[in-house]
Order: sequence, then C-alpha cells, then structure tokens
Amino acid sequence: MKRVFFFCVFLPLVVWTGNLPFSPVETAILQDFCQAFGSSLPPVSRFIDCQNVSNVCDRAPLASIICSTPGTSIEQLTIDGEGMQYFNGSLPDSFGNFYTLRFLSIKNTGIRNLPATIARMNVLLTLQLTDNPLMSGPFPDVSNMTYLNTLVSRRNGFQGPLPASVLSSALLVLFENNTQLDGTLPDVTIAAPRVQLLSLTGNAFTGNVPNVNGLNKLTALNLDNNALTGTIPAALNLPFVSSFSAAGNRLTGPLPDDWVSNFPRLLRLNLAQNQITGDFPASLGQHPALNEIHVEGNDMSGHLPSLSGSTNMTVLLLAGNQFCGCFPDKAYFSQHSLYCTIAYSTFCCSDPAPRQCADAWLCLTNNCSCSMTCNYVDGLAAPTFAPMPLSSGGMTPSAGNASLTPGNTSAAGDPPSVLTTGVLVLCLGLFCRIHFGG
Repeated sequence: MKRVFFFCVFLPLVVWTGNLPFSPVETAILQDFCQAFGSSLPPVSRFIDCQNVSNVCDRAPLASIICSTPGTSIEQLTIDGEGMQYFNGSLPDSFGNFYTLRFLSIKNTGIRNLPATIARMNVLLTLQLTDNPLMSGPFPDVSNMTYLNTLVSRRNGFQGPLPASVLSSALLVLFENNTQLDGTLPDVTIAAPRVQLLSLTGNAFTGNVPNVNGLNKLTALNLDNNALTGTIPAALNLPFVSSFSAAGNRLTGPLPDDWVSNFPRLLRLNLAQNQITGDFPASLGQHPALNEIHVEGNDMSGHLPSLSGSTNMTVLLLAGNQFCGCFPDKAYFSQHSLYCTIAYSTFCCSDPAPRQCADAWLCLTNNCSCSMTCNYVDGLAAPTFAPMPLSSGGMTPSAGNASLTPGNTSAAGDPPSVLTTGVLVLCLGLFCRIHFGG
C-alpha cells in the first residue's frame, strides 16, 4: 500500500514541479542535426551549442528556439539560413521525431530535403517553408498533422504533384512560386471544413480546375499563373468564397452560367489572361455582392448583358475580347462610379447595322472601329490593381487561430500541453490517496 501511495502522490508532484530532464529523444535529434550541418551552423549565440545540446532549454531565451514551460522539450523552432549563409546540408530522418513541436519555420537555407518523417509531428500547428531553393523532392504527406493551422511553402524546390492531403490539411494553405511543383490538382469532394484559404499561385500545375466542393468553409481560392486547362466546372459550388482567381492559365470554353447560386458571397472574380470563349454570363450582371470582374485578355464575344443587378460593381475589365454592341445600362452607371477597360479589343461586326451609342465612352462598336477606355464617370483617376489578396471583405481566419509568427501557438482544439498533463497526473495522485487511504 505504501508503494501505491508513493507512486500516486510523489510521482505526479515531480511532473507538476517541472523537475524533469530535457527529453533524451530530442537530445538525440539535436546531435544528429549538429552532425548533419557541421560547420554550416550559425554561431552558438544564435542557435544550439552542439557541445552541450541537452541544456538548450536552460540557456537564455533564443529567438530560434522556444521550449515548453517545464523545459523538457522544444515547442517552437526557427531555422534561418540568413541568405543561405547557414544550414547547408540535408535534414536527418530523426528530425521527424520532434513530437512536441508546434511551430516550425525553415527559411533562406541551403537545406536540400524535407524528410518524409516530418509526418510524425502530429501536434504541429504551423509549418512555414520559405526561400529554400535546394529543398527538392516530393512534398511529404501531412495527413497525420491533425492540428495544423498554417501550411506555407514559397519559393522552394519541391517537385512532382501535391499529395491530396495538402489541400485539406490546414486553415490556411499557401503553395506559391514553387515552380517545379506540377501534375494535376486532386479533387476534394469529401467535407474538409478546416480550410479557409487556399492559394496555389505561381506553380506548374496542369489539368483541370479541381472540384474542391469539399472545402465547404473556403473563403478565398487562388490558382493564378499555372498551366491549368479546360473549363471551369459548372458544378463548382463554394458558398463562402469571396475571392476566386485563376488568371494566367490556359482555361478555355464558355464560363458557367450560374454564379449567383454557386458563389453567393463572391466579391472578386479574376479570370484574366486565359483563352476563355463564349458570352459574358448574364448571372455576373445580376450578382448583388460582386465588386470586381477581371476577364481581360480572353476571347469572349457577343453583347454584354444587363449589369444593373450587380449594384456593388466598381471594377469591370473587358479589354482584349471581342464584345460588340453598346455598353448596357448607361442610365444606371451614370449614377455610379465604375472603372472599366474596353480598349485594345478586336470588336466584332456581327450586327447588320452597327449601332451608334449615345456616349463615346459607352461604345463597344462604332462602325466597327471603336476602341475606348471608360473611366469613373465622376472623373476619378483609374485605380491601381494589386495582386489578389489572401482574403476579401474581412473574411479572414478568426482571431483564435495560430498566427504566422512564433510565440503564438494557441488554437482551438490544441493538443494537451505538458503543464495540463501535470495537472491531470496530480489530480490522479490525489484520487489514489483518497481511494487507497493510509
């Protein structure tokens, strides 16, 4: 009975008071890390001391390493090569044994790989990989990272297609300017409500625009500057998306008809610089939420439909198509600010007798020679168009989610911390004391 009492009471108190040594597993990882990178490690003042890795949590706080509260393990790790001055080599397979890591950032390094064992980091909240041009090979599967909030890969050297798990892995998924990532994008038809922002711009993806209806909480979708082909799926239905951009691809065919029902919250549509043909969909002119439409640089044709239902429209870019006739709804847009471009188009002459428009700036065809730019009707200067923002209309991930900077690793649904475990074990000890008596 005394042994039971000792086990139930004193052992939990050791956990509670934080008198545990640094994790031997992580000690071994750091030793492998030091051996792998050797002389390319930064000075000891900014990173680990390879002569005594077991005291890493006892040293003065480092910007690159943040430990758990009892000091038994590393929770946040930043590996910064400072312009590829440091960290030239390959990560050891044991790197995936950082089981307690919640924040990992690798940037500006000469690291040549991201081992598949990283999938073992199943309490990771944030994974950021930026400007590591030698980091090659396929991107690992992340399906075991069930707490992941932020997944970012920018300007790395990864090759091949993305695993299907990536598209449904985190609250915010950014794979941008990884120019060797290619292959077709997987469909996501099974409900994956975690993802709110998906940006895959500047890669080399091919094939069709994927069916991502399973991302039923998505607010922004960016597929710019890939090599996507085919038509935009008519079945694509994303009720929370406020920004949809697929500019700079090779999309063809007519646009889907029903944008009001399938994208009811859409604020910004950018399909510029593709090979889209057919008419301008009537539903885009009757969408009460739309602010901007960019379809310049395609091969669309026909008369523009009425736009009077798009009462929030402020930007309409049509240049480089083959629209004909007169600009619709002159009376309506004379009372509203609208910036549009129709210049530099090759206008069609399909009308038996091309109509004369009431105002020159409202002209699409004027005896088949009209080439106009219409500006704000109140004389304001033309706006400057920035690249598509990560989200629009304030529809950003909620404040409770992990940020992109170290130091904030809290999130709804976090894995239990070491401190929480200590409290639970202490309660277990008290229970044992009461239950077994003296």
